[in-house]
Amino acid sequence: MPKAYLVKEDDKEKYPVHSHLIIGRTKECNIVIEDPAVSRKHFELVKSEGSYKWKDLGSTNGTFVNGQKMLSGELHSGDTVQIGKTLFRFEIEENSKPTETSEKIEDKEDQHSIVSHTFLSMDESTVSSVKEQHATLLLETLCKVINDISTNFDLCELQNKIIEATSHVIPIDHGAILLTDEEGRILPCPQCSRVHQWEGGHLVAVPVNRVRISNTVIYKVVKERQSLLYQDIMDNDDLKRAVSIISLNVQSVICAPLRAKEKILGLLYMDTVSDKNRYSEEELLLASAVGNASGLAIENVKIYQELIEKYRMEQELQTAATIQQGFLFNNWNSIPKNCDMFAQTLPAKVVGGDFFDVILLPDNRIGFIVGDVSGKGMPASLAMVRLLTEFRIQAQRLSSQIEVLKVLNEDLFEYGQQGMFCSLCYIIVNLKTGEVTAVNAGHLPVLWWQNHKTEYCFHPSGPPLGVLPNTEWKEDRDILSKEDALIMFTDGIIEARREDKNKEITDREFGIDRLKKTIENLHLENAEKAVQDILQKVQKYSAPNLPHDDCTLLLFRWLNHA
Repeated sequence: MPKAYLVKEDDKEKYPVHSHLIIGRTKECNIVIEDPAVSRKHFELVKSEGSYKWKDLGSTNGTFVNGQKMLSGELHSGDTVQIGKTLFRFEIEENSKPTETSEKIEDKEDQHSIVSHTFLSMDESTVSSVKEQHATLLLETLCKVINDISTNFDLCELQNKIIEATSHVIPIDHGAILLTDEEGRILPCPQCSRVHQWEGGHLVAVPVNRVRISNTVIYKVVKERQSLLYQDIMDNDDLKRAVSIISLNVQSVICAPLRAKEKILGLLYMDTVSDKNRYSEEELLLASAVGNASGLAIENVKIYQELIEKYRMEQELQTAATIQQGFLFNNWNSIPKNCDMFAQTLPAKVVGGDFFDVILLPDNRIGFIVGDVSGKGMPASLAMVRLLTEFRIQAQRLSSQIEVLKVLNEDLFEYGQQGMFCSLCYIIVNLKTGEVTAVNAGHLPVLWWQNHKTEYCFHPSGPPLGVLPNTEWKEDRDILSKEDALIMFTDGIIEARREDKNKEITDREFGIDRLKKTIENLHLENAEKAVQDILQKVQKYSAPNLPHDDCTLLLFRWLNHA
């Protein structure tokens, strides 16, 4: 009677197979394998009516028979069974006296005692069963891969999941997720600046210059936008001479594009150095399906990250707007009765660095500024806060407006972000005499309103703050008449644009002339109402859109002698 054995390939130890045998990690198993990759009860082999039936017992990492991951089947002499890292060969030893069948086989064909088992050597029912099991396994694997990657929004982790999940069903000696441009040039992962690879059963991340994958394969997949299968590299003249192929002893290659709608984001690459694990067309189909799902998953991650960044920016802008409004002067009831003034900022869609301030000074004087920090968002708002804080300290400490601006200039030049500057105009009015002194650091000129007419005054006498160290400005002087008004504003008002329905460039901005005409047509009995009316005109002009920059307006009107 023939005897059956499982023979370990590493040490040739033989385990007899009687009627029933179980392999796993627990001591109750007939063969115990101390390997984390082996399940507690992993594999079962049963002798039934002269044949040997096996099945996987729901293991985590699966059972490989003749290099193919399968769920169950029949073992034949010469078949290999891999469980975790342990490889067995199934052998049946016949009696010393040859049987009639074996004699016929030996007479008919000089065959080896161990024959590799393939689909062609099975009977029709066995072939059908194995194919169905393999197809089911491929489908289950595809579903698992898609499930693993579809809910992952971390780009690095997603790429690792794609390779790792694919390696559970397709043998991979070297693999990688390669992000590429349209010309097939490899791009690093935008999150970690490396390339995610699979080497010797482990995930690694390497610099682009250390990727050892044939450029011929990469270029062909990206340009032809199709999956490629090289079952035997030696049959391909282009590849068998490639340095990476030769150095790694590659035998078989699969390469599938990562598709996202009409775009190719890169490719899924895998190869094997084993003659026994040459890739099949079924594995090519699986890799192609994984590539399509992976491309969409990577695109989804990019969209998700863009949404997160957009949300973060919106939160930052909201915080910046809160900071901006919280630091602006709003105690209008403290303004002396012999003058009327009001200021307001109309926030734009993107918060800028506009600001204003009012300060009561000794000797019956009042000072006020309007400024505009370059840039948008949080950096501009923080710079505005720093300038306002410093201004309030220095305006009380220093009697010279020029000296105040010099301190602000040195502070912004030294501590501000590179390239950041601030235009600013600082005016002081003597409420007893109407005398005005002004210093303008690169800001827009002031409009002087008198009897419904406006004229420019107090032009800039030097560059904005933060541009150059040790800058000099000059102080301008003039005298207000009763009920004269000074209007200070930022460029967001005159640059506010209306919707360009006819694609015309001319007369799109609100402009200085329109601002002057608007002011001249107003009655300035109430500063607050006048400021709000002007800003409403600007807002209406650019509707339905918001102005692209903050719009700040300050109006000061001298009523009479103190």
